[in-house]
Amino acid sequence: MHVNLLLVECHRMVVFTDTAATSNTHRPEPSPSSYAQTTFSGLCEAVLGRPGKIVGAVNLLLMQVFACAAFFTFVGRNLTAAMHSWGFEIVDFRTVVILFGILASGSTLLTDIGFLKTTFIFGNIAVLISLITIMTYAIPSFSFENLPVETTLPQLTVFFSMSVYTFNGIGEVLPISSSMEDTAKYPKVLACSIGMLYLVYLVFALAVSGSFGGKTQGMVFDNLEGPVVAFVKIFHSLAVLCTIPLKYFSGIKDGLVPLLDMMLGPRECVGTSVDQVNCSLNATIRLGTRLATVVVSVATALLVPDFAFLVALIGGFCVTIVAFILPPLMFFVLSLDPRHKFSALRQLLNGLILALGVCICVVLTTKNLKDKFFT
Repeated sequence: MHVNLLLVECHRMVVFTDTAATSNTHRPEPSPSSYAQTTFSGLCEAVLGRPGKIVGAVNLLLMQVFACAAFFTFVGRNLTAAMHSWGFEIVDFRTVVILFGILASGSTLLTDIGFLKTTFIFGNIAVLISLITIMTYAIPSFSFENLPVETTLPQLTVFFSMSVYTFNGIGEVLPISSSMEDTAKYPKVLACSIGMLYLVYLVFALAVSGSFGGKTQGMVFDNLEGPVVAFVKIFHSLAVLCTIPLKYFSGIKDGLVPLLDMMLGPRECVGTSVDQVNCSLNATIRLGTRLATVVVSVATALLVPDFAFLVALIGGFCVTIVAFILPPLMFFVLSLDPRHKFSALRQLLNGLILALGVCICVVLTTKNLKDKFFT
């Protein structure tokens, strides 16, 4: 929660600095350019310059592309298992992943997230049904004796990496907080949302661990059996597919597009015939790179069909950089401005978060890769 509020505070300081520097009044109003920093990569550019924008945009893009790869793996494995349980042996993992990759490619062209409102509702209902079904299976076999689960170091590494992955929504913090009518209420809304979310996580984790103990799989569906479970696997897979367009939308808008704008220039087709040709080439490249994000996700899912590893890798590397390194680093840079005064304790706290983020990134990423490919 602290890093989310830290990001909002950094944005507020950027807006203050921008408006104070361009206004001659005692109460400056935010200039239009101030609102350009309501994206994560935009804020990184405003504070850390071009290198900051590149690092922020690249990690946001990688985070969402590989998250989609993990989702394709999840969907492929669960749909294949469900079909096999019903006697459809012809269905295989690769076919399912490629098919849904083709279907998902259209979502990379979306420009209005409101178009996905209906799919979001369906996805949330499907997830709720799936969680209730899993709890129904887990609770009857619950035992406190199963809770002291014995783990190995590689398992702990994956656990902490997947825990860090829960911060993957950091890229949506600024758009959400900036769109609120009363931004002062954002901390309370955030606290309530995170509190409810972690309560659900805690109850679910205790129920599953107390039921399956050390046999708990990276995808808990692998611990379940029966025709109803196969149906839930299909339902939950479709729900996951409903979230893939949002992942691509976020990664492309706040990651890929800023990078392409830096490399290719403006997108408007105006000027001479030569400009028109260049702009057509520009548009073709932009379309190709959008579709390429799906190709990378599908290829990753086929080459590394390990849901737990992919989520752990994203958490240990991309999410750590975006959530625990860049926000405190931006805060430190902004706090150097004499107009922003903070206590030594506040500076120390953010310094510790930054140091912790660097350590987490190096240790978890190295350990995840080593345990997966070199042991």
